Amino acid sequence: EQSFSPDGSALIVADDYKRTLTVNIDAVDTLAQFEFEKTQTYSWSPDGKYVAIGSTKLFSEIFDANTGQLLYHLQDDAETQCDGCNTEVIFSNNSK
Repeated sequence: EQSFSPDGSALIVADDYKRTLTVNIDAVDTLAQFEFEKTQTYSWSPDGKYVAIGSTKLFSEIFDANTGQLLYHLQDDAETQCDGCNTEVIFSNNSK
């Protein structure tokens, strides 16, 4: 997991069952919050613009790292339901 932002100024924190946050390390202040159920893994894009979060429920989402706005919902098969299937996320080197 890539918990720290690329510039080292922020950290991703799974706050509770339905929310994940990015927190400024120096100011200990919330930068953005992501409404997301059952966070399993998370990663910053190398350019620091995006956060990807993977769930234990077989889906992942990509958010704007600064605003928390949902950009993409990624799910292989909407018919497949799984609670306990861990979805891993990672960005390529070019942040795509």
